[in-house]
Amino acid sequence: MDYYHQALNAASAQTDTRLMQRIYFQMGHLFWFQSVYNEALKAQLKALSYKQLAADTLSEIFILKSLGGTYADLGKTDSAFFYYEEALRKAETLRNASLAFYVKENMAALYLSQGDYTPAWNLLESPPADIDESVRTVLYQLKAQLYHQTGEADSAMHYNHLIEDRGSVYNKQKASLDMANILSGQNRYKEAAGYFQQYVVYTDSIQKRNRTEALTKAQATYNYQLRERENNQLKLKNAEQRTLILVYLLAGLLITGAGTAYLFYLRNLRRKQNERLNELERQREDQFRRSKAYIERNNALIQDLEKQLASTSDENLQMKQLLQIQQEQLRQRNIQAEAEMREQELAIQSFHRSDIYIKFHQAEDFSELSEADWLVLHQTIDRTFNSFTNRLYALSTLDERELRICLLVKAEIQPAGIARLMGRAKSTITSARKNLFEKLCGKKGSAEDFDRFIQGF
Repeated sequence: MDYYHQALNAASAQTDTRLMQRIYFQMGHLFWFQSVYNEALKAQLKALSYKQLAADTLSEIFILKSLGGTYADLGKTDSAFFYYEEALRKAETLRNASLAFYVKENMAALYLSQGDYTPAWNLLESPPADIDESVRTVLYQLKAQLYHQTGEADSAMHYNHLIEDRGSVYNKQKASLDMANILSGQNRYKEAAGYFQQYVVYTDSIQKRNRTEALTKAQATYNYQLRERENNQLKLKNAEQRTLILVYLLAGLLITGAGTAYLFYLRNLRRKQNERLNELERQREDQFRRSKAYIERNNALIQDLEKQLASTSDENLQMKQLLQIQQEQLRQRNIQAEAEMREQELAIQSFHRSDIYIKFHQAEDFSELSEADWLVLHQTIDRTFNSFTNRLYALSTLDERELRICLLVKAEIQPAGIARLMGRAKSTITSARKNLFEKLCGKKGSAEDFDRFIQGF
């Protein structure tokens, strides 16, 4: 069991699900063999839990059959039949007649133990010709018991004789006792005594084998414990020698690592801060190019160029052409800026008239809004305000709650309304807005600073 547990750890590290299944199955079999049925059940159920991962139907059938046998030994016949029937169904789906009959024998034995002979007979009918010899021996044993229980002594004797010819010492022991009982019931005591004598010989042989196995197991256990104790002592000595070295090394590494990590943290923090400021500056410049201030600045430049043209002599034709080109470029930029501003104004007017804008302004609390409503608001604001959320994400990562606060501020919802639609206290929303301003702008500010930033973003 110790080595099985070591194998589990190794297989788990490699995520080898098929191997994990086999190890648990073998552990379950070992527990069952020692009649530790509750532990066997745990291991078998664990093996079964890997059925989807291992995708091995054949192994699953053997696990299901073992579970049925364990439940039968625990006296839980309903559970036993459930797992037997599952194993049988899967074996028949695979068209594996030998394996299906192997399961049927187990079910028949359980019916026989309950005195329910008819279903036991039905299960044992028409065995495949190519079944394993051990399976055939079990078939003979079950039929011998069924015939004995139903009063057909001659047939029972026939199958017990077949077991004598091919069965193991355990099978022969049971067959001898069964024949002795049958003959005793027929008052054939001399013949019964002969079979009972065979039973005693087989029993002595089994006991001798068991004693040998017990001694071998005890010796192996002692050798294993002795070896493990020596290994543990050696490990302990080596560990003590390494401990002092490790303590000094770890102390040095911790100091060095902490200092290095802190420097990396500061460097990373500064880099992110610079990236955020650069992105903010870029977006401000982009926004400025679509503003009245931009147009007014260009108009002022155009007037300056007009004055320069007036003061330039006609002989300097090249300079005049250059100044005219610059004027024309500024006029074109103004035309483009005015067009974009007009387009933005129309988009905002359309947004204010949209169903989603009206719905959010009329909603009393968050229960009136669905996930689909939030998605539509998100998409509508992105269309209206030039990929609003992507530009926010370029400044910092946001969770769902933070993004929704930004969307509601952009939709011109008042702080009290935001609190209702988010299902939070107003003070919580105020605190969140202050934190968001610092997160997006890289400096401290008030909740109102955040609102102004979002409205102008």
